[in-house]
Amino acid sequence: MEENPIKDSQQLLEKIRVEGMSALEEVYREYKTDFLNFAFRFGLSESDCLDAYQDVMIAFYENVMEGKLTTLTSSLKTYLFSIGKYNLLNQLKAKNRIVKTEEIFPEIEATENDYFESIELSHRQQVIETAFQQLGEQCRELLTLFYYHRYPIKNIQVAMNYSNENTVKATKSRCMKSLKSILEKTEIY
Repeated sequence: MEENPIKDSQQLLEKIRVEGMSALEEVYREYKTDFLNFAFRFGLSESDCLDAYQDVMIAFYENVMEGKLTTLTSSLKTYLFSIGKYNLLNQLKAKNRIVKTEEIFPEIEATENDYFESIELSHRQQVIETAFQQLGEQCRELLTLFYYHRYPIKNIQVAMNYSNENTVKATKSRCMKSLKSILEKTEIY
């Protein structure tokens, strides 16, 4: 095992800047199997997982070559997987949104969804949105994944890197209590 993975990662970044794609192939092969094992937990097809990995590699390469990534503060694997996590979540979001729209409004095509997104929020909804924005980022992300995107607890555990499903449930409960506490201080509750 490497003695200093951060230092070795720095050397790798320099190697990619100098050698280009040939140096990237080394990274591609090194993390492909681990990434695919990680990605399969999101319930996507092998093809979607491979596409996500390709997107991660392209984003990583572009960030290095454009000078956006000059120093790693984590391991390279952590950096790549964090890019991948959001890519996979976006794929799930896109797939879930299309399915839900067709289930609820089968006569409306997906391109007409802009109409529904432009509807003005009621006063009550605005108050709830304001209270929601007062929560911490972790709570907002967890509640959005669970209630808006309807992700199963297991998928949230993987996506947000919780140790087990019970931790997700306990955190969700605490977040809801916080949201209710904020709402109780407003005039409509």
